[in-house]
Amino acid sequence: MRILITTWVFPTHGGIITFLDRVVPWFTASGHEFDVVAIAPASDAYKPFPHLPPERIHGLAQIHLPRPFSFPLFHFILKVLRTVRRRECELIFCQDPFFSGIPSLVASKLLGIPLMVADHGMITNFTEREYWSNFGFRMVSPWQWISRLVMKAVLSGATLVYAPGPDVAQRIRTFFGEAASEKARTFPIGIDTDRFQPRKEVREAVRAELSLGRSLTAIFVGRLHVESGLEHLIEAVGLLRSDERPVVLVVGDGVLRPRYVSLAEARAPGVFRFLGYSDRVPEYLNAADIFVFPKVFAGGYSISLREAMAVGLPCIATAGVDSHDLIIESGTNGVLVPPKDSVSLSKEIERLLSDPDLRERLGSQARRTILERFSMETFRSQMERLLSEAAGPRTRPSG
Repeated sequence: MRILITTWVFPTHGGIITFLDRVVPWFTASGHEFDVVAIAPASDAYKPFPHLPPERIHGLAQIHLPRPFSFPLFHFILKVLRTVRRRECELIFCQDPFFSGIPSLVASKLLGIPLMVADHGMITNFTEREYWSNFGFRMVSPWQWISRLVMKAVLSGATLVYAPGPDVAQRIRTFFGEAASEKARTFPIGIDTDRFQPRKEVREAVRAELSLGRSLTAIFVGRLHVESGLEHLIEAVGLLRSDERPVVLVVGDGVLRPRYVSLAEARAPGVFRFLGYSDRVPEYLNAADIFVFPKVFAGGYSISLREAMAVGLPCIATAGVDSHDLIIESGTNGVLVPPKDSVSLSKEIERLLSDPDLRERLGSQARRTILERFSMETFRSQMERLLSEAAGPRTRPSG
């Protein structure tokens, strides 16, 4: 099958690139062919994507205008149309229901090509007023109204919708009705448990590299946007006595990084280390003693949380967010705390750091959970069936 992937920015960091990193190599080996049309990222956000040759990645430049008028909508539509025709694509697989959703829908309708849309949390984010503070927008309500109108049109025009978590499927039902909801197929993205696993030798090497010594270490991995809730982790660590504070590794980047760096220095000086984007996430996870994920909203089965669990880290996450409650059974394979509750978060950090036996028990059960429930094999077989269903009867699963 020839598949055109459309997305907002590619290749770059975040959940979408992680998802495609799981899908493209395996399906290419199975005989499928992929092209990508997307905005080319800024050089400081670029991440190589070695699974596709450069000629299969078709990038566009943003227009030099203030957001959101910098989106090259007309050129994006033309690029999708030309690529579908030249490559004789059988399916458009859109990775967001807003930015690349519009060009994907137009091309799908004009060329009669099936469209499958994946939502990796955009519906959740765009419907939260707080999210728009990432971009400094003052008139939030009009943008929320426009985004819902566009996403409804895209989901209505799609053949199928992939929702990586049941919370995404519920949001689709809530905001866009049963017609859109009936198109949704829900299953979690698999975790590479070979890449993400406990490695004692890696732990020792990375801790030496970072000069951690015997310091207890917490880690957060994710985008530095308002939905990360990182300010609540900073506040929670600041509530601990100075001699009880762990070193906190922050892996990821985003528009709010300067704000978080300043807040961390004010609340817990010298404790937080902002490492930026990195391809060494498994190594950094192995170097830590606990994983803390204080997200306040998002969508899907959190990949970062499950990767940390696969490494065998005891994890603290927020209840009612990102389907965390369906991943963690609090007290058995991790700990759940209320969102935006720095006091509760601080108490749980203190409790885990003071009890190595508890950390060992929770971490061991966390990895067992990932091995039993989130295998790559199951994810890939589910995704292949979904791609075949979206493309229609002319296409059958390979093998």
